[in-house]
Amino acid sequence: MEQGKVYNVPKEVWFYSITQKDTKMMYVQDSNCSMDNSDFLDLTEAEVAYIKGKAMKMFEM
Repeated sequence: MEQGKVYNVPKEVWFYSITQKDTKMMYVQDSNCSMDNSDFLDLTEAEVAYIKGKAMKMFEM
């Protein structure tokens, strides 16, 4: 992602954002988004550690 740009994520597409400390981001959803029609997944501690490790490698570049 680049500062000052707007991104449009197509319907039914999963996405994620990994940011650095003190990042400010605006996230706007369609008006029909709700907790009732959104998917969530509980991650294990091992999965969280794996993701954090991968993200840290991205910031080292």
